Amino acid sequence: MLKKRLRPVPKLFTLTPESPAPVPDYLNGVRIAFARGDAFAFIYRANVDVLRAMGAEVSFCSPLNDHQFTRVRRALVTGWVSRA
Repeated sequence: MLKKRLRPVPKLFTLTPESPAPVPDYLNGVRIAFARGDAFAFIYRANVDVLRAMGAEVSFCSPLNDHQFTRVRRALVTGWVSRA
């Protein structure tokens, strides 16, 4: 039978909040559209926040319901198809 040495429990510590490093504005002036609606029901909020922090103009539209899709160079389609 092997004897294992137990390490002492570390002392309690507290975490101090640190401000995140500033995000470069690589997307300044870029317009990004997220597909959103009945068929596209899931978006990570943090992704939208980072894109905005980087200077992007973020908009949402429904490919199924909007008659005019937002004018953008690229569209980011995320999520899954809802089957309710």
